[in-house]
Amino acid sequence: MTGRASATSKHMIALLAAAGFAFGAALTVLFVHAAAAGAAREALADYAGTLLVFGRRIAAESETLVREVAASPGEACSAEDLQHMRTLLFGAALVRDVGRIRDDALVCSAALGRLPTPVPMPAPDLVTPGRRAVSVGTTTLVPGDEPALVLRIGDVGAVINPNVVRALDRAGMDYSLLIVDRARRRMVLGDGRDLGLDVDTVLDRRHVSRNGMLYEVRCPPPGALCVAAAAAAPSLIGQGQGVRLAWAAGGGMLGAAFALALVPWLRRRRAPEAQLRQAIRRGDIDVVYQPLVDVTDGRIVGVEALARWESDEGPVPPDVFVPLAEQHGFVGELTRLVVRRSLAELGARLRTGDLHVGINVAAADFLDETFPDWLQRQLDVAGVPAEALAFELTERSTADHANMLATITALRARGHRIYLDDFGTGYSSLSYLSRLHFDAVKLDRAFTHLLGSDALTASIVPQILAMIDTLDTRLVVEGVETFAQAEFLAKARPGALAQGWYYGKPMPAEALLVLLGARREG
Repeated sequence: MTGRASATSKHMIALLAAAGFAFGAALTVLFVHAAAAGAAREALADYAGTLLVFGRRIAAESETLVREVAASPGEACSAEDLQHMRTLLFGAALVRDVGRIRDDALVCSAALGRLPTPVPMPAPDLVTPGRRAVSVGTTTLVPGDEPALVLRIGDVGAVINPNVVRALDRAGMDYSLLIVDRARRRMVLGDGRDLGLDVDTVLDRRHVSRNGMLYEVRCPPPGALCVAAAAAAPSLIGQGQGVRLAWAAGGGMLGAAFALALVPWLRRRRAPEAQLRQAIRRGDIDVVYQPLVDVTDGRIVGVEALARWESDEGPVPPDVFVPLAEQHGFVGELTRLVVRRSLAELGARLRTGDLHVGINVAAADFLDETFPDWLQRQLDVAGVPAEALAFELTERSTADHANMLATITALRARGHRIYLDDFGTGYSSLSYLSRLHFDAVKLDRAFTHLLGSDALTASIVPQILAMIDTLDTRLVVEGVETFAQAEFLAKARPGALAQGWYYGKPMPAEALLVLLGARREG
């Protein structure tokens, strides 16, 4: 090889090496950018989830307060009525004031008393299908010129405290609390900053990136409450020049570039139990509530709290993800999330004493010696009596009943009720049931379809019911779906409780509170 050819070869090798180094460095920087953007997206999603939970608390508390004021027996704006409003307002942490409206003008409120001259209220910006009027603007109920969100139902209006959501501010992030009318595709900004998102984006998308901004939107149907969180991408993923150079140098090695290239792929392919654990810790588990009624008069006396999870691949049934959490040893985290969420969303109603919520628990929860004391701390913070929380154990989960007896006894002594769930599918005996002292036994839905039919006497259901009668415990029937079943229970088992689609499907907290309010008014 001549000297010239040798020089050319060396030049080509140098060019190839430079190109390879540049490609590796560029690829590494891109993957570092993507990984950091993913972390930023997770942080933003966590913020959006927190805002949604808090927004639901605001909506539930304000609507409950408005309906309780509307139901006041006293004359509107009388001394008795004003005192009643003030008492209710004192127990509402998220509402600034509540008052009565006549001819679109405020005539009295808990904070201002009876006004000498009625003060015009802002015209509604939006009226939801549930006839809830929402307006945002300055009002006499909030001093100064600061805009406030007003919820009005009929002739009663409540002003949300404009400072409560701002307590959740996070550095470098903005938020919008939005009220939407899904049918009319309309939207109003209730609190926060206008992020420039249109109603179609809010209703139809969860993740948005545009103009150097990241957005996380949460708008779970069928509710009218939506939230959006936003942050500038550079403020989240920008790095110093030295750091970028260090990564670029490391990216010159193909192995490092390849390893970084695998990170997003591995994340997308992560195991279901890892996704579930992460969803629990981020609070990305929804809780819905199914009514529990007295079969004699149809009155709602309680609800069962049911966890719902949507993984990256779509909705996952509870009979899949709950055993998954048990198998991998973190079902206790799921139980505690459901307890906290139930107290946060239904606390105001549970404090009245006319409703209780049933929480499904696993054997691991009752074998955890720290569970009773942790539970008591949650109740103390929420101001909810122990009688408002019941716990449901399946027959299968009580196999280790000897070791669980201490926890069951301790919880019952504090006022909690203990239910045996899915009764009839396991191996229970009279001696076994009498030792555990269940307050109620829930007949599994597998037997419910026999109620009121000719096949009832030929089944084992009569023997199961006789066993329950012997124990002198209350009967709860699951899976009631027809009028015939409900009618049979009302006549044959007065005083029993029941749940099922005939009485009401599982629903979000805000829908349940509206239903309870309507039942109370009716």
